Amino acid sequence: MIDIDRPWVVDDPLSTRYPVYTRGNVDEVTPDVISPLQWTAFAGPISDRAWKRALVEFGAFEENEFRPGLQDIQAVVHGYCYINLSVQWVFGVRMPGTDPEAMSREYLGTRADAPVYRPRPGDEAPHLTARMQRSIERTFQAIPRTDLEEDARRARKVRLERPDLGRLSDRELMARYRTVIDEHYGPVVTKHFLLVYESSLATGLLGAALEPLADDTLRVRLMSGWGNVASAAPAAALWALGREVADSPELTAEFDAGAEGLWNRLRSRSEPHVRAFARGFEDFLVEFGSRATQEYEAMPQTWETHPSIPLGIIDRLRLQPADHDPGPQAARLARERMELADDVRSRLADAQARETFDTALRAVELHLPAREQSKTTMVRLLHEARLPLREIAARQVALGNLNRVEDIIMLTLDEVGELIEKPSSRSTAGCSRPSSPRSGSPGWRPASANWSTMPWTGSWTRRGPRTSTGWSAGRSRAR
Repeated sequence: MIDIDRPWVVDDPLSTRYPVYTRGNVDEVTPDVISPLQWTAFAGPISDRAWKRALVEFGAFEENEFRPGLQDIQAVVHGYCYINLSVQWVFGVRMPGTDPEAMSREYLGTRADAPVYRPRPGDEAPHLTARMQRSIERTFQAIPRTDLEEDARRARKVRLERPDLGRLSDRELMARYRTVIDEHYGPVVTKHFLLVYESSLATGLLGAALEPLADDTLRVRLMSGWGNVASAAPAAALWALGREVADSPELTAEFDAGAEGLWNRLRSRSEPHVRAFARGFEDFLVEFGSRATQEYEAMPQTWETHPSIPLGIIDRLRLQPADHDPGPQAARLARERMELADDVRSRLADAQARETFDTALRAVELHLPAREQSKTTMVRLLHEARLPLREIAARQVALGNLNRVEDIIMLTLDEVGELIEKPSSRSTAGCSRPSSPRSGSPGWRPASANWSTMPWTGSWTRRGPRTSTGWSAGRSRAR
């Protein structure tokens, strides 16, 4: 078992320049302990470097304001992911139109025990505020993002040119992982972080433009019905496959026979329309096999690795009435959004208010679909980077070094490298860890952490996040 009085294997050294960290809203995104593989291979240094590059490109920071080779934007503390609140405060100081208190509300809400911003030398930087102003102006110029379409084409090419992983050596598999991460995934993550900031500007201006109408529902309704959002494509494809099943007695019979062995049964049938469905489902997996309920985990059950998941969705969709087609529903939402926009314009008081509203709406129309396209590309490349490690894990299961493929998440990336160099050995330290982060949970998770108060030891009581109310208590100690 893991000693909860000792830091987790991938805990990070905290920043002294930016000393305050928070679970904030990250406790709802990553509520569990971060696995060693997730942090070292996908989420930790790779994400932090991309986030830093995005902040520099946006104009908020100079590159030399961050520690070289260390993480400043996020950190693992006793196994849990924290966001650096001090960095967000400095962002608020330098960002035109906002302040540190607004950043605290964004991450912490209005909780009474929230850390308080205290100015530090260097927080204010007029030349960076000027750079950020130029970034804001570019955001509202609403320039089409054709580069994102090119990113998506390159990601699809990576998928289509994927080698037969089963024929690669372990070292070649590691090289494949590194190529996807370094040459494809990393640059897309930087762009995605930039789009998060830009889309937040767009939705923020939209909210400000709607404030005189005193209707909190308007912003949500005006942000729905975007027909070209990349995340809607899998739903449309699944619906079409469900209609094929509903219209075919042979396919219906196979689905009625149960989920176990369904994919193998479908591939064994010789009827032309069943074979056509099987080919269509294989094409679906090529396009959308990277999707999963936990798309950023180290070894999730994706639709490609676990095709029973999308087949189960198709099984439900085949039973739905034909008028539940998501295509017409999306078209209806788009019509309603345009009608609502016209209504809002007629209710705004003057030409200046209407111009602000139209500027915000154009930016939202560009940046929300762009952000979704960027996320889809990022998830696809992440899947391509994970699959070589999944193949390595399967081989280690066959050798008896791992019990399950998923157990590889308890190794760091360096330990995976050590394991493939000594495939017959179980001496790697990670092999003795619990089989999941939950079973090895360090169990210490305050809402915020401050470098200046560490080390410390003592008792603590914490109230749960919004999704899990209640209180817990225990003993804490940090290095």
